[in-house]
Amino acid sequence: VEQPRPMGTINFDLVLKSASTESNFVRFLIDLFNDNPKVTQLCQTYALGATKANEVIFWQIDLNGILRTGKIMQYDPDNGKRKNIDWVHNRMKKDDQLPLDYNLKQCLFGEHLLKLNTGGTVAIVESEKTAVIASGLMPEFIWIAAGQLQGLNLEKCKALTGRNVVFFPDLSEKKDNRMTAFEVWSAKA
Repeated sequence: VEQPRPMGTINFDLVLKSASTESNFVRFLIDLFNDNPKVTQLCQTYALGATKANEVIFWQIDLNGILRTGKIMQYDPDNGKRKNIDWVHNRMKKDDQLPLDYNLKQCLFGEHLLKLNTGGTVAIVESEKTAVIASGLMPEFIWIAAGQLQGLNLEKCKALTGRNVVFFPDLSEKKDNRMTAFEVWSAKA
């Protein structure tokens, strides 16, 4: 019987080394909130990192503090629109810092916050950007992100066991017989 491959992990030191408010996403947040201390707190809460190219790193840190990967995104600092997406594990594989067969098992973005606040209501959104912004606007919830519309699955949702959870899917219109985001997440819930 073939043994399942162990989950890939990344050294947590990378989160500490990347900690920075020098990303275009953070520049957008500063303009949005007009409040540097609030933005600094959001960066610390979500352990946001930055690359030398001013891309933000949305780290995926699980309930046990294990680093799974990071989503690297470039944003327009003026309007907050996303420009491109990459992944830390992909860049590390290209640089031979991780094996080519790295076994990625994603977790929810912000999942590490569930351990810090064991009784609060969890609000789940699709994008990391939305989770960070919503946290600044409505801190009474623990805001976490699925990472995309299809990002909710049973494995990721195990971290939510016993929690009061509210889903906030993106708005979408019904097109070509496809389900809306609300319908997709309602079915999964």
